[in-house]
Formats: sequence, C-alpha cells, structure tokens
Amino acid sequence: NTEISNCDSVSGNEFTIITWIKPSGTSGIICGAAGGIGSSTTFAKYMNGSTFNIRIKGTSSNNTVKSSLSNSLYHMVSYTWDGTTGLGYYNNEPPVEIGIGSVDNQGYNFGLADPTNGALTNYPRFSGNIAISLVYNRALSSTEILQNYNAQKSRFGL
Repeated sequence: NTEISNCDSVSGNEFTIITWIKPSGTSGIICGAAGGIGSSTTFAKYMNGSTFNIRIKGTSSNNTVKSSLSNSLYHMVSYTWDGTTGLGYYNNEPPVEIGIGSVDNQGYNFGLADPTNGALTNYPRFSGNIAISLVYNRALSSTEILQNYNAQKSRFGL
C-alpha cells in the first residue's frame, strides 16, 4: 500500500499512470483513488477476471482495455487523462477511449494495490507483482507511452 499523491479531482487535472504488472490472481485494484466501490469509484485501474479495466468517475461502460491478461507474463497497463478524455493502453497496442461517469471526487489519495488505504476491506486488492509504477502530472501522448513501453520491455522478456 503506497500513497503517492493527492488527486484532488479527476475533472480538469491531467495525469498519466503507467504500471508494469504480473498478476497472480484474477481480480483486484492495481491502483487508483477509489473512495467507494462500483458507481462511487473516483478512479481505478483494476482486473476483473482476467480482464484489465479502468473506471473513471463511476462509470462501468466502455471501460475494458484488454481481455485475457496472462498470469505468467508482465504487462504494461497505462492510463492518461487530459481533463476531458481518458485513454487506456495495454503494452504497445493502440489506446482505447474510456467511458467517463459523473460521480464526484471521493477525497481519497492515490494508492497502489489499495487505493482506499484499507477503508474498503471487502474490495479485492491486486494480487501479483508491481514492478514499475510511474505517475506523471500531465497526459502523455501515445508516442510517449510507446517510448516508455519500448524502454522497459526487454527487462520483462518482451
């Protein structure tokens, strides 16, 4: 459980979160600023089954970035928010636009594996390895996301 910074709001702020993960389970929050579960979630990158999803401002529609993440491999899972549009990235694949809901910010700080700092004991935490986590205070371009992938992929045998 690592608190990185205070994400005051996901409306109007820009940020990028890049995380290299190797799951050992099929569900759980990778990182976020949750403040609630389901429709109350401010922001979360998570696995549901073996599917990689992003929930922003409470929506659960149009939030699947990649299906079938293998537990035996490392994966780079990324998200950019430019104040209007959210994009999810998986490895070196083209970005997927993420649906945006309307829930207000819940006031929790950003965290890895446990974005509510233990407040939601019934919500699964990420199970597996988090090798690298990078947080930027701006939305990186697709080219910059790809540069990050290419710079690290050999470290993970890709």
